[in-house]
Amino acid sequence: MNKKIKIILLIIAIIIFIAIVGIIILKNNSEYKSNKEEWKNDFSEVDKNEINYKNNTTINELKEEMKIEADSNLYEIAQEYDGRKTLNIKTDILYKVAFAGIIRQDKPTFEEINKIFDENYPKKDGIWVSEQSRDVFLKMINEESSVKYNINNEGYLIVQQDSENTSEYDNIIKRIINSNRKIIVDINSYDYEVDVVTGEIVKYPFEQLGDSIDIVPDSNDKIIVLAQNQNKKFTNKEILQNFLNNI
Repeated sequence: MNKKIKIILLIIAIIIFIAIVGIIILKNNSEYKSNKEEWKNDFSEVDKNEINYKNNTTINELKEEMKIEADSNLYEIAQEYDGRKTLNIKTDILYKVAFAGIIRQDKPTFEEINKIFDENYPKKDGIWVSEQSRDVFLKMINEESSVKYNINNEGYLIVQQDSENTSEYDNIIKRIINSNRKIIVDINSYDYEVDVVTGEIVKYPFEQLGDSIDIVPDSNDKIIVLAQNQNKKFTNKEILQNFLNNI
């Protein structure tokens, strides 16, 4: 076989190889497109027919879909990233339940949360610390700061003695102290929330679940419960840093 024939055969082999690869690629693209279209069609069908995707879905319809029998007044409709509707407990109810639990130091009832909130919720802005947590919180924050803090008779954190060597965290604290926000601070290994399925007030053991703080927001204000740290899983510095990062 001369050199010219070898070159021709090599060219033919290359052409055949390219043709086979091209067929495989076209086949794969066709299957991918088919699967993609099928997924789109399935999603469109779900979007069109399921209660969770209808624009005019009501709380009662979602309750029936989710097998929830609790009081409808507890719920508000939330929307997921894909447009699916679901139910959440109203933010203000969660906030009042958490605050009432702090004041009572026990599980509150729905019948008393408004009364407890109205009679005990701090009127002024700043960082307010629950009575049972003041000594521990003050010790924790003063150990990690060059600024000397205190808690006044109303329960608010105040600067008792400032320092020229203030840290970034001190600046955050002083900014909140002088802001138009309320930060409610408590120290415990749990707080109280409302179970979205049963509608019952339940204990939420956040420290047991591995968290150093739990946050309950409401508009511009926050309740922040710091871990009691009974098992010494965290250092005071770690707890305080997490608190300041989320304040």
